[in-house]
Amino acid sequence: MISKKNILQSEPFDDIMIIGVSSSDTDFVMAWHLNNLLRLNLTKKQNLKFTDQKLSEELSFYYYNQGENGSTFNLVMLNKMVIGVTKLPQSTDFLLIIRNNLTNLPIEQFKRTIRTIPKVILSYMIEWEKFKGLDTLLEQVDLHELSIERNKKRLPLRVPR
Repeated sequence: MISKKNILQSEPFDDIMIIGVSSSDTDFVMAWHLNNLLRLNLTKKQNLKFTDQKLSEELSFYYYNQGENGSTFNLVMLNKMVIGVTKLPQSTDFLLIIRNNLTNLPIEQFKRTIRTIPKVILSYMIEWEKFKGLDTLLEQVDLHELSIERNKKRLPLRVPR
């Protein structure tokens, strides 16, 4: 009798859009512009520790969650070492990662609006399936986001006196 093996397969990163941005701005200036123009509320969180077989880097990380039925936004500032590992175009300085409930979002309008930011050279859609090294970064962004949410729920509530 042949024994059956249970195999768990999952679809990698469904419902995700990534906008690559080339800009000479600093991370907090870019986040400020995105918050004002796209009506987001990106907040600075603990740096993302990107580790790969070849390197270990800390990347600036911003996070905004619209709630249970909304979208999640991450802004990650890249450096030349990470760009080399992910095989992204050299001109990519930031990734705006948008997940969940993408049907209601005007992505093309987002790209056009991002292009109006001073010092932004270009913004474009990244087809993440084409960049094999990007999987590792997306997995680590997911895990980092989960740790942020877990730590947020652990904080004790203050009772007013």
